[in-house]
Amino acid sequence: VPKVYKKKHLNFLINGKEIKVMTYVMTNTYKYGKPSQKYYDVIKKGYMDWNFNKNKLIELILNHPKVMQR
Repeated sequence: VPKVYKKKHLNFLINGKEIKVMTYVMTNTYKYGKPSQKYYDVIKKGYMDWNFNKNKLIELILNHPKVMQR
């Protein structure tokens, strides 16, 4: 089974406090491209669930040279 993502642990200093986070990073196995509508909707829901700025997600999509606009 190909592994598209690898788990990565990071430390950030936020307001003077060290925060440990875990994220997934895309491997070099696949090329970047337009996400499916289903995948985009999952990402967008995560942004909304965690009160992230949805405009940043839209900005990333609109400004990425290899991703078509939604």
